[in-house]
Amino acid sequence: MSGPRVTRNALMLALAMSLAGCSDGAGGGDVSEKGATGNQVEGVLTIEDGDESLLGSVNLPRPDWMPQDMPLPQDAHIYLATHIPRNGEPDLYMVQAKSLVDAKAYADAFFDWAKNRNLNPELNDKPGAKTKLVGFTGAGDSPAMTQVISRDGYRDIIITFAGPL
Repeated sequence: MSGPRVTRNALMLALAMSLAGCSDGAGGGDVSEKGATGNQVEGVLTIEDGDESLLGSVNLPRPDWMPQDMPLPQDAHIYLATHIPRNGEPDLYMVQAKSLVDAKAYADAFFDWAKNRNLNPELNDKPGAKTKLVGFTGAGDSPAMTQVISRDGYRDIIITFAGPL
């Protein structure tokens, strides 16, 4: 898998999913009933001190279709969970969340997770860059990606993949 090709294909996947809208996203039938603590992965990631109000008031439960071992920061506020069924092809999935997690630490943890699942991850975390990218392989060898975007005081986390994983 080559880095630029994976990044380009994953960006195209992310764009397609964002253009598809919030299909099955906000409060659809595919979300768990775990409540506010359903997004936590304990003891994995360090959460930075910061203004928790930047995470917003929307905090959807972790979707049932999201692998339970997929890392997500303890403070993650999921504000979008999208599942797009596709006949004859792997379904498309996207989760967007806000967190105070350290961007590099989360990208590294996600890389390790993808590596442990043999998803052929590639990490792009250029020093000083506001965005950390982890490209990996989704269902049917499709491109998949996690972006960790440093914003003013918080991080946006965007995970897109074809699955199930």
